[in-house]
Amino acid sequence: MAEEEKEQSSDGTQNTGGGGVTFSDAQQRKLDSIISARLADIRKERDDLKSVVDELKQAESGRQEQEEERRQRDLEEKGEYEKLLEEKDKKYQEQITQLEQRNAALDAKVQSMGVDHMVDGAIKAHAGVNPQMIDIVKQQLLLGATIPDTGARLRVEALKGTDGDYDIAVTDGNGNRLPNGDGGFMSPADAVKTYLEAYPAFVLADARGGAGSGTGNTTTTASQAQAAYDNAKQKASQTGASTDVQAAILAKQQLRRQSQGG
Repeated sequence: MAEEEKEQSSDGTQNTGGGGVTFSDAQQRKLDSIISARLADIRKERDDLKSVVDELKQAESGRQEQEEERRQRDLEEKGEYEKLLEEKDKKYQEQITQLEQRNAALDAKVQSMGVDHMVDGAIKAHAGVNPQMIDIVKQQLLLGATIPDTGARLRVEALKGTDGDYDIAVTDGNGNRLPNGDGGFMSPADAVKTYLEAYPAFVLADARGGAGSGTGNTTTTASQAQAAYDNAKQKASQTGASTDVQAAILAKQQLRRQSQGG
C-alpha cells in the first residue's frame, strides 16, 4: 500500500511508515567507518599487548637461566637460592598475569562492540520498531531472551572458532547455534524478526498492520506486552544490573500504555 512504502526525503534518508530509526547511506557509511576505526584501534592495542607478553615471557626465560647460574654459585651454601628464585618468579608471573588479563579484557571489548553494533543495526533495519523500545530489544537479545509460546531462548553472542577468530552467532544461551530452517544458522536479523513476532508490542501499531485497532487485537497486544514485562522483570531480579532494571521499567511503561488503549 502507498502509505507503507518508503519515501525518499529531501536529506537523502529513508523514511518508513512504521516510524523506525533510519539513516541515509552517507550517515550509515560514516557510522560504520567510525566503528570500524575504533575496532581497529582496539585490536592494534590488543596485538601490541600480546607482543609485550611474549617478549616478557622470553626475557623471563633467559633471566631465569642466568639467575640460576649466577646465584647458585653465590647462595647455595646459605640456603637462600630457592627463596630468591621463588620471589623473582612470583614478581614476573604477577606482571605476566596482569598483562594477560588486560589483553583478555580488550579482546572481550572487541567482541562486545562487534555484537552490539550488529544487533543494533538489525533492529533499526526492521521497519516499525518503536524507537523507545530499541534498547530493550537489544538488551534482551544480547543477554538472552525467552520466546513465550515455545520457551526457546535466543541470544546473539560472539563464538570463538577453532582458528581463534570469532563469529557473531545466534545461540540457545548455552553456546549452541540455532538453525534457520533452511539448512543454515540464524543470523542476528533472524533473531530480531523472531523476537518481534513474539513481542509485537515493541512494534508500532501501523507497522503491525493495525494491530491493537480492534478488541481482539488489543487483547493480544496487551498479553504480549505483559509477557515482555514479566520477562524483563525476571531478568532484572536475577542480575540486578542497571541496564536490566531500566529495561524492566520501560517494559512496564509500555504495558501501562497498552492497558490504557494506546
